[in-house]
Amino acid sequence: MTHVPPKSRFFGLGQVAARLVLALLAAAMLASLIPASRTQQMPVAKTQAEDTDLLLYQAIIRRMRTGESYYSAATTEQRQRGYPLQPFVTVRLPTLASIIAYMGDWGAKLMLLGIWASAIWTWHRRLRAYIQPQLWAHLGAAMLFNSIGPITKTHYVTVHEFWAGGLVTLFLGLYRPERWLPSALLAAGALMIREHSLPYVLIMAALAFWHRRWRETAGWITIVLGFSLALLAHRQMVTALILPTDRISVGWAEFAGIAGALTYYLQTSWLRLLPDFLSYPLIVLSFFGWLSWPNRLAQITSLILLGYAAMFMLVGRPDTFYWGFIVGPLMGMGLIFLRIAIPDLVRAAWPRKLDLAVR
Repeated sequence: MTHVPPKSRFFGLGQVAARLVLALLAAAMLASLIPASRTQQMPVAKTQAEDTDLLLYQAIIRRMRTGESYYSAATTEQRQRGYPLQPFVTVRLPTLASIIAYMGDWGAKLMLLGIWASAIWTWHRRLRAYIQPQLWAHLGAAMLFNSIGPITKTHYVTVHEFWAGGLVTLFLGLYRPERWLPSALLAAGALMIREHSLPYVLIMAALAFWHRRWRETAGWITIVLGFSLALLAHRQMVTALILPTDRISVGWAEFAGIAGALTYYLQTSWLRLLPDFLSYPLIVLSFFGWLSWPNRLAQITSLILLGYAAMFMLVGRPDTFYWGFIVGPLMGMGLIFLRIAIPDLVRAAWPRKLDLAVR
């Protein structure tokens, strides 16, 4: 088994550059504590009765089990419950509802737990190949266990982002350029459950193109084109059932800034269990940890985390925090790389003082 030497991306950095990086990191951590970052929060519903979205999805599935078509059930229930039906994306893709209607609540929950268990096992195996001592690999994989917590409540099995997040977390753990097809198939499944998985696929396509892996590039583009056709069919099915009196969504374009992006990660990762004055700086440190690991997998994960952060800055509302479940579970793992990055930076920033201290 080959292990990466215990060096971060900042190993051997010049003194001035190292001090600048540390200063920027400290400034980002302090900026994360600005009170405005709380304005985008929406408390996670703790019971089934508190979450009207989950009640909607369950009602749709009950109708499907009596033989009603998905689109008839979805548009009828959304109309009766005062949900918007315009634009067409306010109606979710039929994939997840069809799975749960066919497998039953418990069958679907076992399947979802299986996806997340596979993701945790895959990441644990992947981290063990690169990280020493092994305790840190165990800790990194254990951080994904937080994602399973809400899933143990049967009614949460209808949350599309849990499924998409599990599939993309698994695909990232499995991904290798020489064996990209299994990851591409998992990504396609995530995309058909929740269209918000599209940034993953676009980033993977861009990276494959950048490295001139033409077959892989074609594979990712094929997934995007296939999804576009499926979305077009979905649009036609929904618009055929829309009435002139149906509500129109107020839209999702809302500039939330850095604070808003951090809140999406906070609400959908284990960091939400900590006080705000700890959790927000830890999110910044986790970003930094991923960026500091000189590894292809870390590069991909960093691009994905930053890409979603940019999206969360520009699109979303306080009540759409659950979008973060697609990517939030990966966030905390970045902290395990700080044990190498921070010492490398400190040694580069103050080499003489450290040498004197050793003497």
